[in-house]
Amino acid sequence: MASGLDQVEALTFLLSQCHDGKLLSQIKEIQLNLDPQAGLYELLLQAKLYPPLTQNSLELAAKTGQLEEAMAQIATQTQDEAQRYLSTQLNRIEPSLVFY
Repeated sequence: MASGLDQVEALTFLLSQCHDGKLLSQIKEIQLNLDPQAGLYELLLQAKLYPPLTQNSLELAAKTGQLEEAMAQIATQTQDEAQRYLSTQLNRIEPSLVFY
């Protein structure tokens, strides 16, 4: 939204960063169905990357003019979830690395 990239540039960048998995296939699907007039909000809803509650929050935020704030909050939550996941995974394998 504030990155200065248009949708095509942003999707091309994302594709260069993702190498496999569900996210990559969803990004490719978005790229195939890209509507040049669609904004980031519409692309996120179309991709269904977020759970239904988050999708509904985005829709409500867009209707009330709070989309920027909602996107920032969702980005923070997503980063926090990823950090917790990585920490959990590292905590699981760390004991085996000590003995190796």
